[in-house]
Amino acid sequence: MIITVEDIRAVRPIAHNIDSGRVDMYIREAEILDVVPAVSAELYEVLDAGENLTAEQEMMLNGGYYDAGCGKRKFEGLKVATAYLAYARFMRNNQVNVTPYGVVAKVGEESATTEHRIVVAQAQEAENIGQALLAEAVRYWDSVGEACNTPAKKKKFFAIG
Repeated sequence: MIITVEDIRAVRPIAHNIDSGRVDMYIREAEILDVVPAVSAELYEVLDAGENLTAEQEMMLNGGYYDAGCGKRKFEGLKVATAYLAYARFMRNNQVNVTPYGVVAKVGEESATTEHRIVVAQAQEAENIGQALLAEAVRYWDSVGEACNTPAKKKKFFAIG
């Protein structure tokens, strides 16, 4: 995995008493379902290994400024994008727990449940941010992909009409 729970805590608050194993599954899902299809399995494998990364690959992970041909652009990198996407998945699914007695919504003694629509709205906002940041990272990689000798995402064209 290219991020940890601490990377998520850097972009959105998550209580420190939440077991990281509970969040790791959402990180894994975000990487498998959102990041890998956007950047290619080959590039993800290199970034995940984290060894001998080129300057472009480091920047893909951590973000920075690059020349887009029509001026400089700034992007946050795959780590921040993945953090937002994993946070959105965590938000949508955290209240549901599978127990030996069935599926329950866990509520502690001193807590009150949040309305479902509020949870959905917060998760959707985080997902939208993550998708936008991921798209910007892919835009960066497309601009340097050939120079890096790592496949960039290929454009698809569909016939219409």
